[in-house]
Amino acid sequence: MIKDKNFTIPVEKVTGGFFTNPLNPEKSNADPCIVYSYEEKCYYGISTGNTQLVLHKSKSLKDMFNKSESRIIYEVSEYDDTYGHLWAPELHYINKKWYIYTSTYTKENMWQKHIIVLEAKGDSPFDGFKLCGHINREVNAIDPTVYKDGEKMYICFSHIKDKYMRLCIQEMKNPWETTGKYTEIAKAEYPWEKVYPHCEADQWKINEGPYFVKSPNNRLFIFYSGNGCFCDDYVIGLLEYKGGDMLSKESWEKCPEPIMTKGNNNFGPGHATFFYSPDKTELWICHHCLHESDPEYKSMQRHCHCQKVYFDETGFPHTGLPILKGEKYPLPSGE
Repeated sequence: MIKDKNFTIPVEKVTGGFFTNPLNPEKSNADPCIVYSYEEKCYYGISTGNTQLVLHKSKSLKDMFNKSESRIIYEVSEYDDTYGHLWAPELHYINKKWYIYTSTYTKENMWQKHIIVLEAKGDSPFDGFKLCGHINREVNAIDPTVYKDGEKMYICFSHIKDKYMRLCIQEMKNPWETTGKYTEIAKAEYPWEKVYPHCEADQWKINEGPYFVKSPNNRLFIFYSGNGCFCDDYVIGLLEYKGGDMLSKESWEKCPEPIMTKGNNNFGPGHATFFYSPDKTELWICHHCLHESDPEYKSMQRHCHCQKVYFDETGFPHTGLPILKGEKYPLPSGE
């Protein structure tokens, strides 16, 4: 995996507008996803829900999840055969239409999850969403994300089986239907991807929360999370596409070290999504953190953080550590 090992992340100087992390220190926003709508010239943000999804809208990143306008845009219903645990919803704009990819549990078993696709009722995400499709009902899966390359489209998700959470990929024939079989492209193999033996959930081996990112020189990566989201040492890892069949495990190479870990008094950074600045010149990472150490794995709020992503000369992405809570950081370019 090629990267510039001497690359240093620049120190960001605040000369104008700024924000501070977390975006809302009083509210939990686990598995956050933020996108910028170039049609409406605003940000949309969403995070994990249970029986309903709440969408936030703001003109500035500094107001997201805090002073942003918000509304319920989907609620589970027996008519849709959706019941709860609407985890890690991702908002995507595909073929001039908004979609949300998330998961729900079955009527019979709240721990048996599968992927669902929601489609916007109108041109704006704020118009609300309707159920568009169920994907792989028989597969216990969470954390769906999608990638479109020309006419080809793929979905990647975390498949839960035998205490392994594997990253799998499958081709799609449209935004709500898959075609062909899904294949495993990654599973936990390094110590930092595995939950510690002294934890109640011992022996779990976790790769989850995937998201596709293409570098300026067309290197394609999947960011993902390893370890448990309830752990101090939840981290963000990286896969790189090396060419060939996208559905083949041999086409993907895993970075042996995580690219974001705990630091600056933030713990358990993970479940990253990405968005571009209003002028499209900067890529930003959006993820959650714990704000105090949690060695006993207690239920704790997860807060939304954002910061810039940098690419070295080889096209390898660098995020650095999570920004210190309350530190001033310049707003995305173009605000």
